[in-house]
Amino acid sequence: MSTWFTISPWIFLLVFIIVTPILSYLLSRTNPPKRPELPIFDLITEKDRVLILAPHPDDEALGICGILQNAIEIRIPVRVLYLTYGDHNELAFIAYRKRPWLSPQINRNMGEVRRREAIYAMAYLGLPEDNLVFLGYPDYGTLNIWKNHWGKAPPFRSLLTNVTSIPYKSSSSYGKPHKGEDILADIEQQLLGFLPTRIFVTHPVDGNPDHRSFYLFLQVALLNLKNRIPIPKVYTYPVHMGRWPRPHWYHPDYWLPWPRRLTDENSQSWTLELSQENVNRKYETIKLYKSQMSVSRHWLAAFARRNELFTTPQSLNLLASTSHNYHTLVVPTASTSDYEKIETETRLKSVSYQESEEGLVVKVGLKGSIEIEVEVVVYLFGYRYDKAFVEMPKICVEWGLDHLHVTDQSTPIVEPPVEIIRSLNEITMVIPWLLLGDPEILFVQGRYVRGETPVTRTAWRVLYRKYV
Repeated sequence: MSTWFTISPWIFLLVFIIVTPILSYLLSRTNPPKRPELPIFDLITEKDRVLILAPHPDDEALGICGILQNAIEIRIPVRVLYLTYGDHNELAFIAYRKRPWLSPQINRNMGEVRRREAIYAMAYLGLPEDNLVFLGYPDYGTLNIWKNHWGKAPPFRSLLTNVTSIPYKSSSSYGKPHKGEDILADIEQQLLGFLPTRIFVTHPVDGNPDHRSFYLFLQVALLNLKNRIPIPKVYTYPVHMGRWPRPHWYHPDYWLPWPRRLTDENSQSWTLELSQENVNRKYETIKLYKSQMSVSRHWLAAFARRNELFTTPQSLNLLASTSHNYHTLVVPTASTSDYEKIETETRLKSVSYQESEEGLVVKVGLKGSIEIEVEVVVYLFGYRYDKAFVEMPKICVEWGLDHLHVTDQSTPIVEPPVEIIRSLNEITMVIPWLLLGDPEILFVQGRYVRGETPVTRTAWRVLYRKYV
C-alpha cells in the first residue's frame, strides 16, 4: 500500500503527459476554425502608451503578444504589470522539477522561476526588464482577497506559499500584506506613474479567479482616479474560456475562434490579424515559459494563431421602467455564454437587478423548483465617489430553502434586513440601500450553488444607479 502511494503521483503525471497530447492531436485533425466575423482592431499608434495587465507570467504572451510586437516595433512606451508570480500551479511544478512533492519554499522558488521566464520571454520580444513590474500577490488568491480581505479583515494566507504578505524581494511590493486596499493602491500607483492611453486586461468571465479579480481591481482603480488621469481605453483579452481554443497544438495557419462564453450583445468585440512572422514570434515567446510548457504545451501552443481577440465589456445602467416606480436591468439568461456553465444542465435562468425606493431588488429566475441542497448566492459591492472603497460594504447574500446568511466580507450580519420573496421558480431579494452603503455604482455577481460548487455563475457586472 505504501509503495502505491509513493509512485502514484508519478503514474498520474506520466499518464497525463502522454495521453493528453495524443487526445489533443486527434482533436486537432478536425476542420480548422473559420475567421471570426468581427471588426478589425485599430492598431495602436505613436501617440499611445500601452499598459498590459497580466495576472500570471505567460498571460501576456498568450493573449496579446501581437499587440506587444506592434508596440515594440513602433517604439512607444509599454509596461507589463504582473499581479502574481504564478506560484500555484502544482502539476506544472512537479513536472518541471521532476519530483513528486512540493513545499511552501519550493512554490516560492517556482514563483521566481516564472518571473525569470517572463523576463526572458519579454526580452526575446525586445522589451527590457525595466518595463516589467511584478507585484507578487498570491496566485489563485486575489479573487478571495477581493471578496473578503479589506480593511479590518485579516490578510489572506496563501495555501501553497503559506504566507500572508508578499514574500518576493524582487517584487515592487515586497512585504505588503495580502489585502484588497494594497492591491488597489499598487494598481493606482502604476496608472498615475505611467498614464496609459490603452489598457489590456483579462475578462471578468474568465475561468481563472485571478483573471476575474484583476479586471475588478482595475475598474475600482479607474473610478478612484477618474478626475486625476486621462481616461484610457480598456480592452479585455480571453485566456481561460472553458475548452477553448480548439483544436490544440500549434496551427499557425488557423484562426483563433471567438469563445462561445463571450457571446454578449453588450460588448464591443474585435479581431487583430497577425502576420506569419508575428505568429511565429508569438509561438517562440510562449515556448520560453518552460515550466508551463512542461504539462500544457498542447494548449498553450494553440494561442499562436493568425489573430488575437479583444472585447470591451460595457458598464450597464439600471434602466427605467414605465409601468413601475423602479428601474430594471436583466442580465442574459443561462442559455447565453455570459454564464460559466459548469454542468450541462443548469437551473439558473436569469438574474435581474431593479432599482426601487426600498433598495436593490434582485430577481433570480430558475428552471424548475428549488432543491434543498442548493442555494442562490449574490455578491453586491457598492462604490461611492465620496467614500473610500475599502470602507464600503461588501455584501454576500446566501439563500436556501432552510437558511439565509448575509455577510459583509466574512463577517455575519445578525438579523439582516433583507427581504426574500419566493415563488415556484423565482427568488426575489430586496436589499436596503443603507446595507449596501447607498452606492452610486455596484459590482454584482449571481451564482447558483450545489454544496460547495457553483453550478452556474454570471460574469461580474458594473451597474450604475440612475437615481441616487
